[in-house]
Amino acid sequence: MRGRGGAAGKGAGTARLAPGAAPQQHATEPPAATPLPWRSEAYPPQRGARPGPRHPPLLRPGRINVVNKARGDDLLGALRALRAASPGASVCLHYSLKANYHGGAAAAAGALVAFLEAAAEGGAGGVLLVSGGGGGRAFDTLAALRHLAALRGGGSGGGGGGNNGSSGSGSGSSSSSRGGGSSGGSGAVPARPAKRARVGATAAAAAAPVGPAAAAAAAAVAAPPPPPRWPPLFVAFNPYLPGTEERAREEQRLREKLETGLVAGVYLQMGTDLARLEAGLQLLRQLWSQIRQQQQQQQQQQQQQQRQQQQSGPSLPDCGPHPPDRLPVFGSVFLPTPRLLASLRFRPWAGLHLGADYLGSLAGAEAATRRLARAYAAQGVVPLIEAELVLPEQVAWVETLLTQAYGAGALASAPAAAAADAAPAPDIAPAARDADAGAGAGAGAAPAAAPAAAAAAAAAQQKPRRRKSNQPAATG
Repeated sequence: MRGRGGAAGKGAGTARLAPGAAPQQHATEPPAATPLPWRSEAYPPQRGARPGPRHPPLLRPGRINVVNKARGDDLLGALRALRAASPGASVCLHYSLKANYHGGAAAAAGALVAFLEAAAEGGAGGVLLVSGGGGGRAFDTLAALRHLAALRGGGSGGGGGGNNGSSGSGSGSSSSSRGGGSSGGSGAVPARPAKRARVGATAAAAAAPVGPAAAAAAAAVAAPPPPPRWPPLFVAFNPYLPGTEERAREEQRLREKLETGLVAGVYLQMGTDLARLEAGLQLLRQLWSQIRQQQQQQQQQQQQQQRQQQQSGPSLPDCGPHPPDRLPVFGSVFLPTPRLLASLRFRPWAGLHLGADYLGSLAGAEAATRRLARAYAAQGVVPLIEAELVLPEQVAWVETLLTQAYGAGALASAPAAAAADAAPAPDIAPAARDADAGAGAGAGAAPAAAPAAAAAAAAAQQKPRRRKSNQPAATG
């Protein structure tokens, strides 16, 4: 979910999609049938990088999120590789406005629009917009959504006043340019050409043919251009912020994002406070219900205007279907390893709030992960595994974890869930655990089987991906 590489996969090993190389499907991959619509991450190559040895990510879930942490990340190249390997895969591209900000707000806005058009043409299933760490930029996620909403409004005949200088689209800008031309001269010289133009237009209108064909042609000319074609847009939301003012600002920004009418779903930050998670989801449902009612009222007004204009002129463009009753929500899940926990203790990530039970021990982190997964299941949240899965064994233990959690079907406060937490934990990340134990990380694990040993060797060869502590894991 974050606008950077998936640090949750440090202990499990990471890899990048090599330019021009398609991810491969392994013969030992687990069975294809799964009831859980979970997603996982993939890391894009740098633009212009040479192909090299790699462990291609498994397309086991068929639902991949390509993260973006640097300006040189070749997101579109990764999209092409993933779609070539699995044409039916759902690929969501992360777009960090911080990483891609250069040349000022206008240039950043133009780059975003061009990227969205290319992503739609490439078959992206969605784009997650994240502001990135550090603030103070004029073009963040909210500004980007407002800019895109203005462009879409201008494309459908609704003005488009915030298009960053993109004049000439729509009838309003052309009429204003004519007005500027007639008033820019001195004396009565500009008035005479305007008068002749009006006379010529009147004569042309008198000589124009009439009838149904002419009316249809006139309606086609007067019809507004179609709205721009972009993939579904997603935003991030952090319900775990501890401060009251900070949490209020985050909730207000969420409301303003949803009010743009462009948000197709929300990605939640990782956290362990289930009470705040439930409160955040409740707020999200309330906001979406209010905005859905407002959008339905606007659609009804547009439909009424269409009926009124059917006899007098071309109808307004179709406003589209009603927004869904339930907004899709995705939730981050880290994969606990000793290396990840050591990194979080040594250099906490800004914007990420994990409890002492998670950071205290590997067993505590595993139990907290199961509680979070069960809460997601109860609330209808789709898990996003924040790691690039490169081996079948990794997919197997992810599915074991999620199947156990979703099978519980209860909130963490239920007695059945508490009993499940007391039961022996599934062997989370056996490859990473063995690799970290061999390096002296202090995790006592039983000897691994041959597949797990192979996974450990692959993980040990990968260099952990670092991230700056002052960059929030998800900022919107």
